[in-house]
Amino acid sequence: MEYFTRLASHSDVTIKCHRKGREGPKKILVIVLHPCESALLSVLISGKVLTATRLKGRKCYDYAMNQPFLRLMIVSIVISCPVFGQSSAPPEATPKEKYLQALGLLTGSATAQADRDQAINLLQSAAEQSYTPAQTALGTIYARAGGAAPRDMPKAVEWFSKAAEHDDWIAQLALGRIYFMGDGVPQDSARARQWLFRAAASGDGVSAWYLGVLYDGRLGATADRSEAARWYRQSAEAGNPYAQEKLANLYYKGLGVGQDQKEAYIWYLVAEGFGNSAASVRVNSIDVDLSPMTVKATREAAGEQRRHIMERKAKNACSGWPGEYDLRPTAPPLGYLAACEKLTAD
Repeated sequence: MEYFTRLASHSDVTIKCHRKGREGPKKILVIVLHPCESALLSVLISGKVLTATRLKGRKCYDYAMNQPFLRLMIVSIVISCPVFGQSSAPPEATPKEKYLQALGLLTGSATAQADRDQAINLLQSAAEQSYTPAQTALGTIYARAGGAAPRDMPKAVEWFSKAAEHDDWIAQLALGRIYFMGDGVPQDSARARQWLFRAAASGDGVSAWYLGVLYDGRLGATADRSEAARWYRQSAEAGNPYAQEKLANLYYKGLGVGQDQKEAYIWYLVAEGFGNSAASVRVNSIDVDLSPMTVKATREAAGEQRRHIMERKAKNACSGWPGEYDLRPTAPPLGYLAACEKLTAD
């Protein structure tokens, strides 16, 4: 439903068009028919554009306002808001637009505190509208020292928890890692396992690494080597050289999997190729126990496995951040969130 209000001042006449259900009024620039002076009337109507000059001079204004016919003509041309109206304020950005704008401010070249504050406000607004990627971004900011805001682990856990409950795998990974490490919260292997399991279901290799460690009997968790092998393999195939070494160890010792020296050798070679120096020691010790023909065939198989991993990594924009495959790997930083959230952002 639309209705009009006429507002008059000493300098101009304005019609405001109010449309129910929208924030704020839509402002209409009106046609004013006034015989006092031809220069007072300059109207251009073109498509959706309607403009008018202000009344010039107190004398002409008084004249116009004392003529009932002229006052009536002020509102006679305005027909509909969508055609002739101009919004008095631009429409509010969507949560996703706020999120992307904030990431642009935080990851771009601008380092002014005002930019960081604006980015935090944009993320806060989007997060309060239940936009999950923005909640994850806020958690990421508060979990890291030296960033856009002071480190605040209670806030980080709060925002990660909101996003994790809505199946954001990055938040689930971050939350699982927090409980695994006891970072700002009591160390809790059960809660870590809960969130890491949900994150790993997305195919993530970092959360799979932590699950492998837990099922390997660390942090007081009950060991289940077959489960450890399952999760080490997921992380190994994602490119984690430490998971590759751990998987090789299980094959070498026959823990949770059938003992298989050749399979162990393949994964030690793959881990060595990805820079794991500890795996190199194992490679050298196994070399002497195998025939030259077996060594050659196994190295070829390891090279093929490594190529497959490299191809998958090259196609994955959500990979390659610093710390992704440390011994205590981290969740994606701000600069990778936009790419990684393509899995969940609407």
